[in-house]
Amino acid sequence: MVATPSFEVAIRRLKIRVAFPLIAAGIAVVAHAASSLQNVTIRVTDGSPPTAAATTTGTPLHGGLRVTFKQAGLGNGIRTDYLVTADASATYGCVSADGDLHKAGNPRTWTGPVSAAATFRSDRGGNLTGAIAVAPLPAESLSCAPGQKLVLLAVTYSNVVLTDVSNGVLAGFRGPYALSF
Repeated sequence: MVATPSFEVAIRRLKIRVAFPLIAAGIAVVAHAASSLQNVTIRVTDGSPPTAAATTTGTPLHGGLRVTFKQAGLGNGIRTDYLVTADASATYGCVSADGDLHKAGNPRTWTGPVSAAATFRSDRGGNLTGAIAVAPLPAESLSCAPGQKLVLLAVTYSNVVLTDVSNGVLAGFRGPYALSF
C-alpha cells in the first residue's frame, strides 16, 4: 500500500502532537533538576524585625534561627515545600526584676534537634525568595521563684540543613551560629 500525501501529513502531525508534550515535560524535569539554593543566610535572631525582603514564615523569634534563601529554576508558580533542621542548645535561667541572674540551680542548658517547615510559590520567572524562622528549644521543667522570670540566656545552632523537599535539593552548614543575651 502506497501512502497518500494526506496520510503522511496526518502521521507527521500525530508525531508532533505526541512528541511535543514529551519534549516539554523533559524540559520541565531538567528545569527542576537544575534548580539550586542560593544566597543562603543563617543568623540567630534577637527578636527584632528582619531587614531582608523575603516571603517569610514565622516572625523572628528571640533566640530563634532565621534562614533566608533564593532558589532559581523552579518554573512559573511552582509550589515548593522546604524544611530547616538543626542541632541546637539553649540555656535558660531565672532573673530578678532588676535583671540579676540567680544561681539557685540556674542556669540550665537543653540540647536537641529543632526544625521548621514552610511552603512557598515561585514567581513568573521560576524564582523564589524565602525566609524560615525556627524556634529555639524550650525550657523544660525549670521554674523560677516568685519575683523572678525565666529568660533565654544563650543559644547555639549547628549542622543546619535547608532542604527543598519537593525537588530533593539541599544545602548544609556546620556552624556554629550562636548568640548570648
